Amino acid sequence: MSRVDGDLHVTGTITSGSMVVPDNAIASNAAIAANCGITKAKHAQVANAVFPIPVHALRVWDSWQQLPAAALDDDLGCIAGTWGTAVPHIESSDSGETSVTQYAGFEFTLPDHYDDAQSITVRIPAVMGVVTDTTATVDVECYLSDGNSLKSGSDICATAATSIKFAAWDDYDFTITATSRAPGDKLFFRIAVALVDSGTVAAGVTAKLGDIEVLLDIKG
Repeated sequence: MSRVDGDLHVTGTITSGSMVVPDNAIASNAAIAANCGITKAKHAQVANAVFPIPVHALRVWDSWQQLPAAALDDDLGCIAGTWGTAVPHIESSDSGETSVTQYAGFEFTLPDHYDDAQSITVRIPAVMGVVTDTTATVDVECYLSDGNSLKSGSDICATAATSIKFAAWDDYDFTITATSRAPGDKLFFRIAVALVDSGTVAAGVTAKLGDIEVLLDIKG
């Protein structure tokens, strides 16, 4: 094997059956040809990139209108809070000495840089105002649109309803089955909060939901 210790300048073309290029051979963006055509498959994956769901994007689940300003019937409420002190959040009705099940829906389209069939997670921060004396859960359902007003297949959320019977904020993750998922897929979600209380007299036995996020594995 021949070896060159020093600089080598070739005015013509180098042809090689194979070549080992050190990692630092391409040290800047300028060293990459504008027409090199690097495909998404060759990009490094970024795991669990965060895509926030705006509070105003949550909808009444069976009419797709804006959520009410306070929880009503089977709908969660969008609480505006006090400007300069609090920010809008989602909240249930007071379930003291009763049972409450309320919902909110939203839609999400997988972006172009989603890594096909890779991780999809819905993260919901939640807390109880006054902790119920019985049970409190949050749940997620997810359906794929068939593109023509109907769903395709069954519920693809793989995580069961999860207890949120706690007085401190925490994040609750729901795994979406990513098999065959690809950029452009439109997913429809319904969040359910279910509270059961048998005898808490104090007011404010509510569930509060914070900033909801969709976490995706992406490339590019």
